[in-house]
Amino acid sequence: MNDLLNGEIIYRSKHYKTKEIKTIVSSIRNLLDELPLDDGEYCAIAMPRCDYIFFTLYALYESHIPFLIIDTTLPMERIGYMLETCEIINILTVSFAKRILDDYSTHNVDEIIPQANCQASHRIRHTDIAYALFTSGTTGFPKGVCVLREGLDNFISSIPRYIPLKPGSTMCSFTNISFDIFLLEVFVFMKVGGIIYIPSEEECINPKKMLSIISNQKIQVTQMTPSRLRMLQSVNKTLNMLDTLKILLVGGVPFPSDMLHTLQDYTNSRIYNMYGPTETTIWSTIADLTSSSNVYIGRPIDNTRIYLLDDNLNEVMPGKIGEICIAGQGLAKGYIKNTKKTNEAFLQMNSAHMERIYRTGDLGQYVNGFLYCLGRNDQQIKLFGHRIELEEIDSVIIASNLVDSVCNCYDKTKEKIICFYKSSQVVDAHKFNDCLCEKIPDYMIPANYIHVDSFLYTSSGKIDRNLMLENYYKEDVDIPVFFNGLEGDINVSSQDKIINIIEGNLNQKQNIHIKMSELHIPSIVFIKIITEIEDELNVEFDMDMLEIHNYDTLNDFIDYSLKLLKN
Repeated sequence: MNDLLNGEIIYRSKHYKTKEIKTIVSSIRNLLDELPLDDGEYCAIAMPRCDYIFFTLYALYESHIPFLIIDTTLPMERIGYMLETCEIINILTVSFAKRILDDYSTHNVDEIIPQANCQASHRIRHTDIAYALFTSGTTGFPKGVCVLREGLDNFISSIPRYIPLKPGSTMCSFTNISFDIFLLEVFVFMKVGGIIYIPSEEECINPKKMLSIISNQKIQVTQMTPSRLRMLQSVNKTLNMLDTLKILLVGGVPFPSDMLHTLQDYTNSRIYNMYGPTETTIWSTIADLTSSSNVYIGRPIDNTRIYLLDDNLNEVMPGKIGEICIAGQGLAKGYIKNTKKTNEAFLQMNSAHMERIYRTGDLGQYVNGFLYCLGRNDQQIKLFGHRIELEEIDSVIIASNLVDSVCNCYDKTKEKIICFYKSSQVVDAHKFNDCLCEKIPDYMIPANYIHVDSFLYTSSGKIDRNLMLENYYKEDVDIPVFFNGLEGDINVSSQDKIINIIEGNLNQKQNIHIKMSELHIPSIVFIKIITEIEDELNVEFDMDMLEIHNYDTLNDFIDYSLKLLKN
């Protein structure tokens, strides 16, 4: 695609103008020209959120080299599986990144000296593949989605026709770099000539710092999941601190109607609901909800078609509920080295259209001409913006040999995964966690483990996960937490309040001497604990103490919370 590099980038104290960006990208392309990469061969990117991840993505895209972005916080076994599946040899990184992939051919792109007069022409690989992205699978291993350049090009050119992104607007990139929606911030913001502000990883998980950036940098455009907006609400209930925003893109998980109404009441932003699975290239539909009282998913972007189909892949009657199926240029090639799953998900319609479609597993319905997404027809969930197959967690636990059988369920109200298991004896929760943390990301690890004598089933013989939650899951159990009281005039009831908040969010008995790293608390949950403590005790955590790595043990965290009362 011509003229991709039109914008500017701000990272820390550095403001890169368009000309400088083009020079750095061209210098990285010089390196790529020399790498022994065959046409269609993947190259991995393994670096923290920084300016060079943007430059590297531009270089790979313009050189037509398929890429895979590696989240280096994932378990090494999972990273290894992804690299092996994509047959990756070369990894692009930066000199200050954590060294975890020394067995591969790594290249530090930040050590390349930009040359203003570097060659204008570069090698272009011949491939139809844009990138790979792994999503949760049902077998205990993630599925690698092979996304095509045609779909990515269509996405980049379509979005500005539906959302008025103006050249010179300041756009902030808060999205997790391993999410495919991050690529909207990378490519679309740059294509339209925006000024892209890149926060650090620490700033992206700190709601106070996020709000400060939006206000101080006068951010006009950003993209967030509802989970991240909830995190902001924990420190700014009405979200009125988003008053500089002109455009807010919301997606990744269902958009809660109460959040929409709060945004409408207290911000001046145009509000867009974005919908689409990884398999159809980032977002497939867009709805302008700025003046809407209801949350619907809108109209398809260019060269994209939406069908509501029944179990036989026939279109349902108008007004009836059907599975949302997507056709058009955005469809992925399929799942890498997984023909069975590809053939199950990518099919031909049974109609005059005879189009190739992707079955999303989402149920949809047209009401008064607007398309609504009504939920899933399987066991896939969305948690903190991540797509999770509950059956993948089931498979990993069964493979551990800790239990005889298992069933993981999702509590939508509390946004928690609850694990029910059958075994000859009760298994300590830490045994589960120690095993799972080596196999799956922290956000997939259950919040609680409950030993049961039997599972409950539907009339068709499947485990009834909703009934399991209703009958076996009781949140108001007494879970003692042992702690060391501080000497002085701190009221013991304040300790009790802190402990109750921790209990309510972690849902497990804990010894306060446990390492924080062993608790596997997702950052969003940790921030929620902090904000509840702040509200309950009328204290305020220092901004630098909002990150979990600042505390060695749970006791350190409790001690710090109590010391705030003395100030």
